Amino acid sequence: METKIVELLSDNTALPVLFIGSGLSRRYLDLPDWEGLLKQYCVKPFEYYNDKAVRACRDNPEMRLPTAADYIEEDFNEHWYIDDAYAESRETHREEMERKISPFKICIADYFRNASNHVVEKYQEEVAFLGQIGNKNISCVITTNYDCFLEKCFGEGQFQTYIGQDDLLFSTTYEVGELYKIHGCCTKAESIVINADDYYGKEAFGRLYAFLQHYDPRKPGAFCMAGFILRNTLSEHGGV
Repeated sequence: METKIVELLSDNTALPVLFIGSGLSRRYLDLPDWEGLLKQYCVKPFEYYNDKAVRACRDNPEMRLPTAADYIEEDFNEHWYIDDAYAESRETHREEMERKISPFKICIADYFRNASNHVVEKYQEEVAFLGQIGNKNISCVITTNYDCFLEKCFGEGQFQTYIGQDDLLFSTTYEVGELYKIHGCCTKAESIVINADDYYGKEAFGRLYAFLQHYDPRKPGAFCMAGFILRNTLSEHGGV
């Protein structure tokens, strides 16, 4: 398999696009998986939220964790505003509070921003090699990770970063030397995609509308794609 991959890359004049998932950050930054992350923000036992989500998602089990995140976020946000343990966080993030950004996402962003600076010692050499490869042999990177590991690994300023769907849809892109953070970034808390509302909320329809309002058929490279599971989108009478 390794030989076949090398042959394919060697025979192709175009630089590859690199897709990076959470496994990279879990390895090099020792970050938790999705469930482990949610457990850090539970006001009640995780099992309480998980059981609610399982019942709510019987027909759509892949939405269990996003739905659990909805329940956790609701309780955590209320707790964050009144608990003295978060007094410093509230003071630090006054501006985000005024913009009605969820404290749940603010704290997740803080967590990943801090973690981005701490590469596991035994993987330092691997990370150095990855940085060398990225700067010379990759067209662009697509990632679902919130942290800033890639920016630091490839070197600040080496890749133009686009955060979330708004940046992707409404910025001029060149598809070379670009980093697409399609699930958001810890540098922009409101961009983080983690709960069911982020996947199926009304913002998705609003963004489609905004894209179509600015659509120019003379730019064939500009496109938009959206997908919704019908049973989660339509009522029993066919309405949205």
